[in-house]
This record gives sequence, C-alpha cells and structure tokens, in this order.
Amino acid sequence: MSFQLHPQEEALRVPDSNCSQDHWCYKDPPYYGWATCRHNGASELLRKENRKRLLCYRFGNGWYSKPDAPYTDRQVIENIARLFQHVEDKMDWWDRTRIHPTEHLDIVNVYFSGGWLQNKNAAWLGTLMLRLGGHFGPNRTLDWTLKQHNYGAETVPAIQRFLQGYQHYMGESEGWYDVFCHRPWERVCSMLVHTDDVREKAYLLAEADRFKKKPGVYWLNACRFFQQRCSHGYVDQTSYNAEVTRRWPDAA
Repeated sequence: MSFQLHPQEEALRVPDSNCSQDHWCYKDPPYYGWATCRHNGASELLRKENRKRLLCYRFGNGWYSKPDAPYTDRQVIENIARLFQHVEDKMDWWDRTRIHPTEHLDIVNVYFSGGWLQNKNAAWLGTLMLRLGGHFGPNRTLDWTLKQHNYGAETVPAIQRFLQGYQHYMGESEGWYDVFCHRPWERVCSMLVHTDDVREKAYLLAEADRFKKKPGVYWLNACRFFQQRCSHGYVDQTSYNAEVTRRWPDAA
C-alpha cells in the first residue's frame, strides 16, 4: 500500500526526559507540556483554540519492540501514516490526517482529519489509532494490529462499527475503552449510529409533534415516515417506538 509522509516540521516541545511510555503534547497557554494520558491528548484536539487540529505525539519504543517485529523510529512513523491512510480509505474521508516527522526521531506532528473530531469518543479513537499505528507494518493486517493493545483488542466490535460509517455516539459516558470494552455487537450497534439516522430520528420526532393532537393519526404517520426515510442500515424501530410512547403516551 502506498502512503505519503509529509515534510519535516519543528516539534512543539522536546520532552524533558526519556520515557518508555507514549506522550501527548497539550496546550495550556502560553505553555506547552507533555502528558502520558491519552485522554488529555484527545481533549486538546477538541479545544477551540486548537484550530490546526494539531497534536504533537511522542511514541515510546517499548510499545513497538516486539520480538517478531522490532521497528526503528522511522518505521514506526511510516507505520502510523500507513494505518491512518488505510482506515481513512475505508471510510472514504476527503479530509485526511497528515503525519509530519520532526527533527526528533521519536516525535511526530499529527494534523487530524475533521472526521476524528466529530465527538469526544471519535477523538479518543483517533488517539488510539496513533498508539496502534506503530504496529501496522507493511505485511500486517488491521485485525492483527488491533489486537496488539488491549484498548484495541477489547473494543474490536466498536472499531469495526465506526469504520463502517456508524460514527455518531449515542451516549453520555466518555472514553473509548470505558464505553466499548467487551460490549457485544448488538449493544455497540445501539451506541454507534449513522449521522443520517440521527437527523432522520430528529425529523421524525418533529413530525410526531405535529400530529400529537391527533393521537389516532400521528402514530401511523410517524411509523410510515420511519419506515420510508431511515435507509442507512441501522433501524432501531423498537427504541424509536418506545421514545414516541414515552413522549406522547396517549398515542397508544
């Protein structure tokens, strides 16, 4: 698979000391600092001040020195770029993540695609892809790569669902691993839905509002709209009917 590494840039900040863990550069104006917590990196991506969608990432060699595939720093950077291209090709995003090497071999500047910034959970998955990317060598598959870290191995159904285009998170809890760890496929499908389905559900509920003064009529119309207009594969009619019944109990 061909992929493109962008020109070298200056790193935001050099780490104060060596560390075997990965680091995420976060902004606390007017200073830059390093955090070992991936959540801090994802939160920085979503800050309004971060208009470039830039995260400076320092990877630790400890993640990638597997006995069967010891990668150099340069190879890790290439693997990260290869993984982002692979998954964004699958999702057919026009806005692509850009990976820029820096003057430091173990630091990259990452300009994230807007697709990873749809919501907090998408941003957390984007930073997880950074962590997993170092393992995505030229002869490795995506399925194998996901299993190289427990955050990927234990949330495989959610990652597969996201890559299929169902990227709108229907929930209040935060954190990719905390939300999707060991969730069965049926539960994942109810938590990650297509953005168009969200718009359609909002439209349908608005239509139901119009008919709420005619309980004998609007229920039929709402169901008809639902069946005709939800066309992207995720049709949770049971939960939809329950929501309508909760809002307008006289419809039953």
